[in-house]
Amino acid sequence: MKIGLIIIGDELLSGTTQDCNMLYLGEKLRHIGLDLHEVTVIKDEAKAISEAYQTALEKYDLTFCSGGLGPTIDDRTKNALAAFLNVELEDNQTARKLTHHHYERRGLEWRPELNNYHLIPKGVTPFSNPKGMAPGLYLKSNGKELLCAPGVPREFQSMVDEFLEGHQVTKNLERRNYLTIRTAGIPEEQIFNHRCPTLWKTLSNFGSVSSYPRFTGIDIVINDIKSDETELIKTLAKLEELKPIENHVWHIGNGAIEEIVIELAKKNKFTLSSAESCTGGLIAHQLTEVSGSSDAFWGSVVSYDNSVKENILGVSKSSLEKFGAVSDEVAEQMAKGVREKLNTTYGVSTSGVAGPLGGSAEKPVGTVAISISGPKGSRTKTYHIPPIFDRDEMKKRFATRALVSLYKQMKLDLSEGK
Repeated sequence: MKIGLIIIGDELLSGTTQDCNMLYLGEKLRHIGLDLHEVTVIKDEAKAISEAYQTALEKYDLTFCSGGLGPTIDDRTKNALAAFLNVELEDNQTARKLTHHHYERRGLEWRPELNNYHLIPKGVTPFSNPKGMAPGLYLKSNGKELLCAPGVPREFQSMVDEFLEGHQVTKNLERRNYLTIRTAGIPEEQIFNHRCPTLWKTLSNFGSVSSYPRFTGIDIVINDIKSDETELIKTLAKLEELKPIENHVWHIGNGAIEEIVIELAKKNKFTLSSAESCTGGLIAHQLTEVSGSSDAFWGSVVSYDNSVKENILGVSKSSLEKFGAVSDEVAEQMAKGVREKLNTTYGVSTSGVAGPLGGSAEKPVGTVAISISGPKGSRTKTYHIPPIFDRDEMKKRFATRALVSLYKQMKLDLSEGK
């Protein structure tokens, strides 16, 4: 089955909004054994939308369309679809019922004068929107299918989930299994061209291989694995071709870093806390994005000002004056302080220069000191991330590096305790 995606939105082309739906759809399809073949991003103009529909229905068996279904004047998807089909909009009773339902679950009352959600192109089927107000649009013509959904990520994603779950083609597919070898602190060319020149070929014996740069480092993904995942993890852990980079491999398995940190902590009844300066609470945010994280994560101190480092976390004034806030010494005291203050098994801290302002020759933008305080003492290291990222991305990289350090330390402590 060939699948395409049309993304509609002037705000995407002007750079004021970043699209998330292509990433979600591509990953969703990959997991169930399908592939996204092409993505088209267009302006919210009737002619451009109609032309995109024409091309898509000629090229693809199934097309998803994201955007342009809201209540404002620049939402032209519905009218463009009607024009493309050469039909009128009609008052659709199913669309009315769906819209009433969508409003009622938010405690609101819908009236036709509020918007035109009840008007649907003749011959098009309204589709439920589990997370929003506007019904989607579903068209099947000459065996080709089109699903139009709002561009709001939570709405688009929930509609895609519901559509694919009930689609006949997905019932005949085997879920595509994959396994990730997660590395940190080493670039791709060092892995495959220098340290492990035969690694890619060897991993290809287990499935198709891909390599992706992430905030956490380089992820080596083995797709379409045929063997049992648990057995493959054991095999990879002993793989001779991985030994040259074994110090850089921090995890073999799937899942976001915050998920596997919480999973490991819960499994071993560890409790966690964070002391954050440059990351401004981002570590706490990432951990609390995981459902059930309250079983392991107890809290955070955002010690942006030095007075908070001193008065709340117990960082010594002499250390701040002698070494500066961005230093191993201060980061270690921060991690130890939050661990003691919140009485947790581990405390993780960050103190750095996220930029674009600040920094010095000794401590340039991208410098971050990270410390992990645990039952077996503290481990602290200062990292230097290239100052090529904006402030937001730099903070995310700091926070992710801290979580990887925390995960590695928990695993090390567990292995040493055996």
